[in-house]
Amino acid sequence: MLLLMTWVQSAQVITYSQKSELDKLLLSDQQLLIENCNASAFQQISETVFISQFYEGISQCLLFLEQLLQRENLKMQHRRLKKTITHHEAKQIGHPILPNPMDKRIKKILQLNSDNGDRIFDSFSGKWFGHWNNYRMEHHWLPPKAIDTTLLIFPEVSLQVYQTAYTGDGFGWNYQIKKNGTSLLMGYVCHINAQGQIIQKRPHIGLPQPDNSIIWITKDHIYFEYICPDPNHKNVPKHYVITGAQFRGKEMVPKTHFAFQEIYFSKFQFNPNLSVKSHLQE
Repeated sequence: MLLLMTWVQSAQVITYSQKSELDKLLLSDQQLLIENCNASAFQQISETVFISQFYEGISQCLLFLEQLLQRENLKMQHRRLKKTITHHEAKQIGHPILPNPMDKRIKKILQLNSDNGDRIFDSFSGKWFGHWNNYRMEHHWLPPKAIDTTLLIFPEVSLQVYQTAYTGDGFGWNYQIKKNGTSLLMGYVCHINAQGQIIQKRPHIGLPQPDNSIIWITKDHIYFEYICPDPNHKNVPKHYVITGAQFRGKEMVPKTHFAFQEIYFSKFQFNPNLSVKSHLQE
């Protein structure tokens, strides 16, 4: 618990260092998103809140990582990964989860030194359009930025790469950090309401895959995200796929609250009256 408090307290010290070069980069990102996204709620996020959430995101991801690495939590999340894969395979979804990531345990993947975050993050850069449930969504992922690795964000933790995003109902970042000599991928999303108030914060731990796709683990979700490589879809805009499931409880046999597959396009040129799934099956 003492270590957890140290990270949180350190975040407060760094957060309000308004004149650092990193803060200037963050404010530039915020302004760029405001200018390029039709998002009145996001425009109400103050500069101070935006910067503070960047650092809080890293600290919350580190806390979540510490919890994830506890033996029982690792077992639970591994079971959830397998459950998500088997559920979607049984449904014969249009975009299968490839490659099957279960040849290695979560802890082993985390120990592989994920030092290609800039390449993975960059594949998702740009504007994306689609649906989440029944809502039209627009995402905007800025190009990732590499940072001087001597910059310590927290004790023994340096920031290597980050990527800023507007996520339709909020904002957030992907991070590549180095902790105790090992690079790790993390993510953080702040969900906001129509008044621009933060209503939920969600830290992610990333598991990079050989094809530059990524698996995201949160407290109650598993997400598989990748750019579609299917040549049968060459006549539709470039798109990325989000496949996953939400879970409740910590049962030995995971219970899926609901499963989903959503598809986001680089151009919003398909019929908005049709679901994204049916569009690709036409």
